[in-house]
Amino acid sequence: MEVTFEAKNIGTRVTIWFKNIPSGIRPEDNEAGTMSSLEKLAHYVE
Repeated sequence: MEVTFEAKNIGTRVTIWFKNIPSGIRPEDNEAGTMSSLEKLAHYVE
């Protein structure tokens, strides 16, 4: 996983690149888990 942060006028853009996701994990499940984590992080820092 590679994460980058980019300052924006009203916040920060977070970009996450995943590599070598195990074959047993569906991409849509990985995306849902990632979005859930980012939503929790946003709630914490707002």
